[in-house]
Amino acid sequence: MDRMKNPLLSALLVVSALSACTKGDGTRVELTTDSGSTPASEVLTSGLLAPGDTRDLILVAVDTLRADRLPFYGADRPSGGDVNQKWSIAWLAANGTLWENTWAPAGMTLPSFTTLWTGKPPLEHGAIGNFTATSEPTFAMELAELGWSGHAVVANRVLGKGCGLDRGFTSHLVRPKAAEKSAPRELLVTTQKDVETKQRMFVWAHYMAPHQPYEPAAAHLGTYSVSSGA
Repeated sequence: MDRMKNPLLSALLVVSALSACTKGDGTRVELTTDSGSTPASEVLTSGLLAPGDTRDLILVAVDTLRADRLPFYGADRPSGGDVNQKWSIAWLAANGTLWENTWAPAGMTLPSFTTLWTGKPPLEHGAIGNFTATSEPTFAMELAELGWSGHAVVANRVLGKGCGLDRGFTSHLVRPKAAEKSAPRELLVTTQKDVETKQRMFVWAHYMAPHQPYEPAAAHLGTYSVSSGA
């Protein structure tokens, strides 16, 4: 697999939204080094996989999260959480790299994530629909071969067993709809042994709440209601 086509997977922590992102106020990312001769993706990948590097790879993905509903992409409400709260989406945007423009390769979940994990467009990796599995090698499989331990909890059934993206993971759980809330707790359980033994890991947490009918908890009712002024 050509990792150079997939620079996002070289980051320590990535937040992915399957929607086209408009220009934001974050840091602009140039895909060349100062010399202009080496792609930044190669620099990032070499750093993550370089001898002696001990960092883990954590991919947090949110299905159908619209970029223009996040404050750092122009929304006028604090939908990214508290910027001072460590690990909130707003905190990550302020302290990490914010990509100004990204596009999903397809308007469906499985083709898009297969491109993310293989670095190839849908017509090359073969997952051209939500129910068409890929047989292409994935970055997760490559990391597993290098001795990493992989753990995933996904909230979309099309990312479940047999889709081709479950390969390479030591544990791979599907938790749709109401069960999605258990994802953080289950990942803490499945990764506990690897954390204790300092085993290098790649972790994938995939959420789908924006895709479901919005049913806020009582404490959040009316938080984002729009007044008609009447």
